[in-house]
Amino acid sequence: MTQWIERAFCFSKKEFLVLLSLGGISHIYSFELPGREELDREEAISLLYGLVKRGFAEVREDEARPVLSRDIGSLLEAVRRAGYALTVMPGNAGVQRIIYLGGSGLALTELTGRRMRSASERFRPGR
Repeated sequence: MTQWIERAFCFSKKEFLVLLSLGGISHIYSFELPGREELDREEAISLLYGLVKRGFAEVREDEARPVLSRDIGSLLEAVRRAGYALTVMPGNAGVQRIIYLGGSGLALTELTGRRMRSASERFRPGR
């Protein structure tokens, strides 16, 4: 039996960019994201503060910088380890999705209006 674990999160493009940076991901097949020049230091700190308040990143005394929460870390690890990325563009719906496949699961990002929805689906065979 296969067990699916699903989580869904909503982020602005700039929040997603900050999370990618915390996850050590500098290159990704994705929707067009803001360039680093579009995100000044003050705004990045403000976004990071909001992500920490919402529980997506954590500040730890033993770490030099904030780290990703377990759920977001799992999502971005699935993106990092993906061997394939599929772009899904349904006709009239106008919602573009990218599915990252590989490793022990998959991750999906969806661009809806001005926010990104990310979901992580991981599975463990035999459970």
